[in-house]
Amino acid sequence: MKIDYFKETDSMYIEFLDKTATSTVAINDNIAVDLDENENLIGIDIHSQASKFNLNDLEFKNVPQIKNIKFG
Repeated sequence: MKIDYFKETDSMYIEFLDKTATSTVAINDNIAVDLDENENLIGIDIHSQASKFNLNDLEFKNVPQIKNIKFG
């Protein structure tokens, strides 16, 4: 999983799978999800105001992969 922030558009992309999206579904005016050919979630695009998220408040619950997360 990878999180990219784009300052010029104040947007953020959370990538779960390194695949090409075959479709995008708008959730609302600021959030869209990318799906692969099998309609599996591959990423979430937050179109604006991503700088308002406080990543220091990020909380993981019941995530078995937490020991493998890299911050950098």
